[in-house]
Amino acid sequence: MEISEEIWIENERFPFDIELSRWMAQIQTPISQQFLGLLTKLGGMEWMGGLGVLCIAILIMKKQLTESIVLAVGFAVTMTSVLVIKFLSDRVRPVSVFSLEQSTSAFPSGHMAVSLFLYGFIAYLISRKIKDTRFSLGVIIIGIVFAVMIGISRLYLNVHWLSDVLGGFALGASYLCLCIGFLELTSKYKNQ
Repeated sequence: MEISEEIWIENERFPFDIELSRWMAQIQTPISQQFLGLLTKLGGMEWMGGLGVLCIAILIMKKQLTESIVLAVGFAVTMTSVLVIKFLSDRVRPVSVFSLEQSTSAFPSGHMAVSLFLYGFIAYLISRKIKDTRFSLGVIIIGIVFAVMIGISRLYLNVHWLSDVLGGFALGASYLCLCIGFLELTSKYKNQ
């Protein structure tokens, strides 16, 4: 909320945003741009939309209707929130050497918010099926690390400021926690 206030009300650019953006522009190489460009596509809206629909379809086929509805609603709310906040903030992106078509505002990072929500939700669903607690925790960590790597790719390619990625992380994590909390409560209610 603090980052949002600074961006919306004071139209602030943070010193750490500018310095990190300059540093990222200096360390880029063609090979790393290609690799992280591929990684950033795995957090893109086309890929995430297709993956979300696929996961919802699989959950419906497995007769996990509550999970499919929570996933669909959580995904839609996360996407809508990102678009509304982007519209309201109208924040300029950093100057990028990497040729990505960026037609929306910078804040918050939609790639970060949506990938954290979806990959985190998938990791949560998988971990519920695993009996070994350590392996289950490992699955969750892998899902979150993968989403964070997508956020890092956005920074590296210089298409987002650090505060954009942090805002996207906070937004995606909030909706992820709400959805997981809801599923846990409904699961306990059904068991009682």
